[in-house]
Order: sequence, then structure tokens, then C-alpha cells
Amino acid sequence: MKALAVCIFLSFASSLANGDSQVPADLGLKRPAGQFELSERDGRCLLSYSTDDQRAEISLAPPPPCAFFRFEHDADARIFRYPAFHADAVLLVGGGPLSAEERAERDRNPWIPAGQTCVNQVQGVVLDGDKLYASRLIFRGIYCPHLGLDEKNYRMIASEYAEILR
Repeated sequence: MKALAVCIFLSFASSLANGDSQVPADLGLKRPAGQFELSERDGRCLLSYSTDDQRAEISLAPPPPCAFFRFEHDADARIFRYPAFHADAVLLVGGGPLSAEERAERDRNPWIPAGQTCVNQVQGVVLDGDKLYASRLIFRGIYCPHLGLDEKNYRMIASEYAEILR
């Protein structure tokens, strides 16, 4: 019994020592008051956020086609909140058409349903109050926005933003 208690304590202490990985995410249950929209301008994805009395927009690195990452059958962008990182909302935007080689690789992948629209770049965006921040980090590869991405990717973007604020 003592051994079990020691193991539980050591596991708990170890988890506390991991820093950022223990910052809880608000799993999108409380969405920001405004509306996010994607458009295209000058060959790039453009994200805008608007409320009744303000509007902010930011140009992103990925070229069109532009898409929010979301849950498979959800129409809204997948949003996580990290109050400890000053991130009222973190979302991911995909863009960039697949090359012929990337399309062939996508079609060979048994985990990607046939006909899935995929992109080759992903950039994160943080909403902090009324300011938008586009991450410097850009994921490159084959990504399918309708299949979503793991929460750790959102956390990475929020952490990058928190580092800039320091």
C-alpha cells in the first residue's frame, strides 16, 4: 500500500514539474463573443474577427484554399482557450494546394477518406482581447482541415504567444 502511495505521489510530483504541459485548456465550451471569417487577399489567407463594435484582421502565410481546422462534422472552427497564456482563442488555419506528389500520397493513405480536401500548410492564430496574432510557426505536410488536429498543436501556438509577451 505504501508503495502504491509513493508511486501516485511521484507521478503527481512529476506531472507538476512538466511546466506548460500542465496548463489546462478550456476546450472551447465558451466561444469568443465575435465572429471569425476567412477570405483571400493578394494570394494569401486573411482572417478577420469582428464583434458589434470592432473588427480586426490579419494576413496569414498560407496561400488559398483557406480552411479552419474543426471537428469532422462541426461547421465551426475548433477553438481552444488558454487563459494562463493570455489566449482568449487559439485556432488553426490551413491553406496551400497539394502538389501532384502530395495528392498521390494523400490518396494512398488509408486514414484519409477519399475525396477529402487537404492542404500543405497550417498556421495558428491567437485572439488576445481585441488583438490577433499569427504564429511564426507554420506546419508543413499533408493536413486535412475537416479531420482536425490534436489539442497539443493549439497549445504549442498559445505557448509561442506567451513567450513573445514575456
